[in-house]
Amino acid sequence: MKINTFIKIIVVCLLSIQFQSEVDAHSDHAKNINVKTMSQILLKMNHFPSDSNKKELEKMIEDIGTTENEKIIANAILKINHAKNANDEEALNTLIGASDSSKAIKSLATSILSFNHTVNSSDKRNLEMIIFKG
Repeated sequence: MKINTFIKIIVVCLLSIQFQSEVDAHSDHAKNINVKTMSQILLKMNHFPSDSNKKELEKMIEDIGTTENEKIIANAILKINHAKNANDEEALNTLIGASDSSKAIKSLATSILSFNHTVNSSDKRNLEMIIFKG
């Protein structure tokens, strides 16, 4: 009887370790203020970024602490005018296909590619998760 209980405890511990690593993997990038800010901009955006959003995105692009992937995303958001800029499509698809891109970056890139005057409901949920997990 004691061995059964011990085995159950070990299994629960192993499962909780696995679950925690998955949560950490998703929350690492969500803690990044640039990723969260870009998610918030896309969620509220209608047709194109506001002047204040443009300033914020330009500031991100110029910041040496911003990763290259984040700069690609910020630049693509900056150029949205009712829909994505066709010149950004290849770079965004590359981010989506890259094994080193985080889930948050892939979600942002997908949201930009499917942007049509605003983000769709599926993309909204993904962007909200990025913001929520931080």
